[in-house]
Amino acid sequence: MKKLSVVFALFLFSCQNDPSVSPDLENLTLINVCGENSGETTLVSGDMDLGKVKMKMNQSRILNLDYSLLSPYLLKSVAYNISTKISEVPLSGDEPNVSAFKYSENDIEILADVITGNESYKGKLYVFAFAEIALRKPLPSGSLEATVTRTHTQSAQGYFQIAFNNAPNDFQGEFTGFCLQGDQNMDASKMHNVNLLSSNSTDLVLLNKIVDNAAGLNAVNWIINQDARKKWGNDADGADIQMAIWKLIERTGNPTGSLIAGFFDAAIVSKIVLDATTHGTKFKPQCGQKELIILHKGPIYSKDASGNYNSGNYSNPNFQVAGIVAEVTCDESSIKKAWGKGTIYPGSAENAQYFGYCLQ
Repeated sequence: MKKLSVVFALFLFSCQNDPSVSPDLENLTLINVCGENSGETTLVSGDMDLGKVKMKMNQSRILNLDYSLLSPYLLKSVAYNISTKISEVPLSGDEPNVSAFKYSENDIEILADVITGNESYKGKLYVFAFAEIALRKPLPSGSLEATVTRTHTQSAQGYFQIAFNNAPNDFQGEFTGFCLQGDQNMDASKMHNVNLLSSNSTDLVLLNKIVDNAAGLNAVNWIINQDARKKWGNDADGADIQMAIWKLIERTGNPTGSLIAGFFDAAIVSKIVLDATTHGTKFKPQCGQKELIILHKGPIYSKDASGNYNSGNYSNPNFQVAGIVAEVTCDESSIKKAWGKGTIYPGSAENAQYFGYCLQ
């Protein structure tokens, strides 16, 4: 998950009432008890609860602003304002001016360096935590005709390219693809009728039938949202990512990379896997980020002639389960404006809310 670091210059003041603020504004909702370093509040849109906002300060005096959403909502954008005086919030008429807030696309976790100029600083922070929440567009239903257009070439950031012959607009063109079964080949010369499933599906039973270790898919999604060369060096390419994916999700066959059509660097693979398991185990792609869409043919209920496939699994004699890298497209008509629940800003027709966080 990418993290945004922002420096807030906070001026020393006590926990006494701010003389520039009217008494009714001083009775704000605190999400932490002074002396504690964390607290949370509900993320609301009107009378709807859409998730939570948590704040926590670590020993290095870094604030973490963390959004968690209720399924099936996704985050489209975050805008936030943190100040020492409520009178400092930027306004547009009588409304807090969200466009003048600190703004970030798709960030769930926001790190804010707090520079106080005095390590013994004590006082209130006034926090506006705004978010745009949306529902994703549904994936195409039924099967699509998929064709491998290019197999792996050295330096390519994917393992192969795939295209759909009868796809709706969102799925036209070529997509970067990876294999999800490390112990099986794919017949790239044939057209395959495949079903699409989000790797972020809440149907964990189905995911675990299709992928050996569905718990590793979060880390895979984190990997495909990184710039491989910037993250792991100019030699990192799709073969390294492919092997890392097998390391994370493949359990049967203990893949050695013998099926990889290209060179992979074991040291680079180890770095990718370590970073992904360190930073990506809870990663969930939001609107506009990249996600792995799983391509499968459905369950096979009989063995093939050689007896290699178990009844009811998702292996196929000429098409192994694969995944394509696609952008999470959200439905613009479903966007909701949400605020971290606290005190409603006086006169706000948009029900803009703010909460207090007290540093001791």
